[in-house]
Amino acid sequence: LTCLGCSDQNPEPDNVLSDSIVVEPQSVNVSSAPQEVVLKVQADADWGVSAVDPWLKLSQTGGGKGETEIKVSIEENNAEEQREAVLLFRTTSQKVEVPVTQHYKVVAVEIKDQTLLKALLKLLDKDGDGILSTKEISGVTELNLSDCGLADAAELVGLFPDLVSLDLSGNKLESLDIRLM
Repeated sequence: LTCLGCSDQNPEPDNVLSDSIVVEPQSVNVSSAPQEVVLKVQADADWGVSAVDPWLKLSQTGGGKGETEIKVSIEENNAEEQREAVLLFRTTSQKVEVPVTQHYKVVAVEIKDQTLLKALLKLLDKDGDGILSTKEISGVTELNLSDCGLADAAELVGLFPDLVSLDLSGNKLESLDIRLM
């Protein structure tokens, strides 16, 4: 004679991980300047972290149970492109990805004529930051500055080396030496 029974008291959940890990902040978004960011890791077991991008340096590559602070040193981004990486934190059964985004260094183009600057920003300020950058003007082949109220366009000379077409009609210009464009 065999007797079997089961109870609904204190059921074991199926989805409990014995080695969970939480990282704060969950993402990193920084300027182009060199800097250090502190991440807080809360884990129920030993953990490790990896970063394959050479512009990221970690103060440590792992830790144990409890709360740990890890410093991420980020090198300056001198490129004209945003760069991205992922820090991968792992325990035996869980992984957490922390995306890192570093913006590019904005090199502003200096234009003294505020009317010209306003017109160029309206046409070329792709990121909407109110700064006309070297990245935004590079490769411009056509420029329509008609009816912008320009009295002088001398600052355009040499600014757009790839320029093929320039429309300045409807402005108050008296002359423009295009030999240097």
